[in-house]
Amino acid sequence: MKKVMILCFFLAGNMAIAQNSAVTNAIFYQNDGLLDKAKEKIDQAAAHPKSMEKAKTWVTRGNIYADLMVNPLENYKQLGGDSAGLVAYDSYRKAIELDKEGGSYAQQAEEGLQNLWGNLLNQAFEFYNNKDYATALNMSQKAMEIKPEDTTAVIYAAAFAETKEDFDLAESYYNKLLEMDYNKPDVYQRLLYYAQQRDDNDKALEYVQQARAQYPDDKNFMLEELNLYFKTGRTAEARTKLEDAIKADPSNSALHFNLAALYDQEASAEGTSDDKKKELREKAISSYKSALESDPSNYDAAFNLGAVYYNSAAEILKKTNEMDLATYRKEGKKYEDQAKEYFKMAVEPFEKAYALKSDDPSLLGSMRTVYAQLGMKEKADKMDAEFQKLSQ
Repeated sequence: MKKVMILCFFLAGNMAIAQNSAVTNAIFYQNDGLLDKAKEKIDQAAAHPKSMEKAKTWVTRGNIYADLMVNPLENYKQLGGDSAGLVAYDSYRKAIELDKEGGSYAQQAEEGLQNLWGNLLNQAFEFYNNKDYATALNMSQKAMEIKPEDTTAVIYAAAFAETKEDFDLAESYYNKLLEMDYNKPDVYQRLLYYAQQRDDNDKALEYVQQARAQYPDDKNFMLEELNLYFKTGRTAEARTKLEDAIKADPSNSALHFNLAALYDQEASAEGTSDDKKKELREKAISSYKSALESDPSNYDAAFNLGAVYYNSAAEILKKTNEMDLATYRKEGKKYEDQAKEYFKMAVEPFEKAYALKSDDPSLLGSMRTVYAQLGMKEKADKMDAEFQKLSQ
């Protein structure tokens, strides 16, 4: 009986030694560049009850799979498979879990994770290019966990989540970037987009106001804020904010432009009476002119000023087209003359805009119509030729 017990202890001891030897052999094979043999040994050790509870096993496994992940030899890279980086990550985490706090293997595993970080992101991008968005996202999330203070992995994860159409997750990552003081304009633009896609105007307004606080002179954010005020029925509030801002900074072209755009939007709103529309457009014209006085290179102000005159003329002509023959004979000429005056007034701001930017199809098409309405055939033909060239 004693011999049997001794034999059992002897066999158990030999098995433990064998598995420790498997880890040691895996390390030797890795050092010699024989990663196929190293993988075979470490996988055996990781599956054995004795060695699978040792931190050394897992840090070694992490090192071997991290090598397989980036090895230039294709047969070794294939041996690790697409999941080599994730296996390395999990192995390092297991080593940290099993070792005592501050233990040597835990420290080695932490170093391994830091070295793995960049490779995870590189491979995540490869998976993204291959349209495996789920794996790309998973790898970027692991990279986030390795360096939680770094924004790069969060940027990747947000983009991958969006491509995967997990918009809630993408939004959470973009919000995380803001929490990390990464408040670039494109972050606010994405957040604004998500909120608008689900028709959450209150959230969209919250995002755009955060963006405006960071980028007070950004024209796009100004316009988005105005649009949202308009959508939520807070037009008066928007107007008051702009008017107060102009009092504090009267030479700010962007502020004048946005006040003009607000008046312009109100004038174009469905149900606005003709008298109110005329009043609002006159205010828009005045503000667009102020924007140009403050900044003569403000293309949008020049274009929109011309557009106010153009739209006024177009609406008048629409009325004449809707007249019956008797009414047209009586009043048509008067209305056509009014429209012609508006077209004349559109020429100067449109030509100013053209001098600033001559490749805008919307501008070229509008100028072509204005010149044609005024009988300026040579200029109308020139605009038409340029418009057609851009359309090709």
